[in-house]
Amino acid sequence: FDTDLDAIDEVLVSSPGQTVIVDLADGAGISAWDLRASRVALASVMRRRPEAYHAKLVAHEAEALGEVGADARQAAAGGPKTIHDIVSVKEPGLSRLLHYDDHERRSGIVHVLAADTLPGSRVFVNAETVELGDFLEGEFERVSMSDAELVARRDGHVRRNGDDVPMTMTKTFRFGGGRMDPCLDLEVALENTGERGMSFELAIEWNVDLSGGGHNPAAYYEVGGERTAHDVAGEIDASTAIAFGNDYDGAHIQAKAEPAARITWYPVETVSNSEAGFERAYQGSCMLFRWPVTLEPGQRVVRTVRMSVHETRDHTVEEQR
Repeated sequence: FDTDLDAIDEVLVSSPGQTVIVDLADGAGISAWDLRASRVALASVMRRRPEAYHAKLVAHEAEALGEVGADARQAAAGGPKTIHDIVSVKEPGLSRLLHYDDHERRSGIVHVLAADTLPGSRVFVNAETVELGDFLEGEFERVSMSDAELVARRDGHVRRNGDDVPMTMTKTFRFGGGRMDPCLDLEVALENTGERGMSFELAIEWNVDLSGGGHNPAAYYEVGGERTAHDVAGEIDASTAIAFGNDYDGAHIQAKAEPAARITWYPVETVSNSEAGFERAYQGSCMLFRWPVTLEPGQRVVRTVRMSVHETRDHTVEEQR
């Protein structure tokens, strides 16, 4: 392993099979996870951001539904409609995709959510979750670093009935495997250092890009041997494993949760505007490993996600043939 120990806000770990960057200053989240053999940049998922042209799409769809009259829209524009006012859309109802993230789409970031957070992906797609902790994007300190392990910690808080209960979160990243079979584990330990007990949902978020937009037949999620498209939402309850990958890229990843978790996934989508008009833009997929947790004062809970990669393509070898 080649490890950059001088970085303050970021830690880079490079091995024969993968390169990983952990941003300590932003929730100790993974901003880069690159597979060397298949050359897949797994963590290259962008957050959903507001764009100026989104307002034009919303106004167009409102007018189409009769919510805004054409005369009112023309008056607001200050004159008759011109060619520049014509709106082209590739599918109806695109404005329903306009939800915006309040955090960067890193992997291995941790949510502390209300205990009654609904099952399914809708509250996450709509960015409607209530964050109780300050661990999602808070700064972590590096506790220790070796060739195969990074330990980071944050003394933070979880809000309960308007009061902040002190909690300490420790994240342990472990890196291993070879060129064709790298592995990446994340262990999250949360300790209640306060004087009050709390119940909540602990969720580890993992964002991956496997070129799965447009129902790409090569990209998939796999549960119990059954595959679904990578850009389709899904959920399994009380499960220990889910797989995902891209057959063309030659990357297959097995994810294991310890203990069993509710696993929720959904496409990260927004709307872009090109010469062809407004269209759906697939930016990646989000997985959430979710556990109900109750922590009394002095108690500690540990949750783990293990990622094991199997690659069937090595571009360096292919180029040498």
